[in-house]
Amino acid sequence: MYLFVAPILFCTFVINNSSLEKDTATLNVQINNCRSSKGKVLIAVYNSKALFDEMEDGVAGKIMPARKKEDIHLHFKDLAYGTYAVAAYHDLNDNGRLDKNLLGIPTEPYGFSNNPTVKWEPPTYDDALFNLKQESESLQITLKYWKEY
Repeated sequence: MYLFVAPILFCTFVINNSSLEKDTATLNVQINNCRSSKGKVLIAVYNSKALFDEMEDGVAGKIMPARKKEDIHLHFKDLAYGTYAVAAYHDLNDNGRLDKNLLGIPTEPYGFSNNPTVKWEPPTYDDALFNLKQESESLQITLKYWKEY
């Protein structure tokens, strides 16, 4: 009897553990419309409205070299399933911040997940929100100058 039960218990253990290993996902992000090789493109992933509203301390982030007329592909691995928003901007002068004019209007290209239209005010977390619910999800962000929105 034990000879028959042991393999079944082992298979149950393996099946249950393999499903536990897939509680995180990879987010594949494609940034397009980069028109200059100057500076860097900064990308941040946020998992709460509070963090997104402050545009500080995302749960993940990357800095990529800018590539004129080439899409930038990056991967954020081991993100827990849940809701997220992504923000990106092209730091043309490489000073580490999104430059703005005297009126507070960005002077460098920027974009968000879901590519919301954001001309006169920043997007809300809900505008950029998406669900990460599969082992691998992909999204595309188009960088635009303020005047193009």
